[in-house]
Amino acid sequence: YFVKYYNIEDGLPTRNINDVCQDKAGIMWFATNSGISKYDGFSFTNYDSLSGLPNQLYRKIKIDERGILWAIPNLKLDSIVCFRNNTWRKIPPPEKKMQNHHLTSFDVIYRNNYPVICMGSYDGFYIYEKGSWTHFTISDDENLNYVYSVIAKKQSFYLSTKKGICI
Repeated sequence: YFVKYYNIEDGLPTRNINDVCQDKAGIMWFATNSGISKYDGFSFTNYDSLSGLPNQLYRKIKIDERGILWAIPNLKLDSIVCFRNNTWRKIPPPEKKMQNHHLTSFDVIYRNNYPVICMGSYDGFYIYEKGSWTHFTISDDENLNYVYSVIAKKQSFYLSTKKGICI
């Protein structure tokens, strides 16, 4: 197989790429330690604080069922972002008084035309709906609250956890 590497010399802002997705137009999107990058097959466009993005490490990135790009940060108390109509929008993080655990995964569904976000973390999971966050734990045992992955199917979130599957 032919392997081609892309890095800083090719236009990426960093060599640390944390996640990747592809939109319906074939554009590749990358969550990086230095913002979000877009690749159209010819060149990279890098989005950072000068483009309206919060200056933070981006952990996961995906395109939802409506074609909206979403990215979550590495840490829970940083902002989630979405890219719609060529504009970056921020979703405020959960309450600042909580411990700043790492995020592991996320997905988005829609209820009544509004996005509902589920984020997995080292301390359970968080649901964003109607402008506010709710935190859920999986167990009274703190060590069992780790969420490995989140996926949305048929208006439900499926979570892989240390205790098994959680719906």
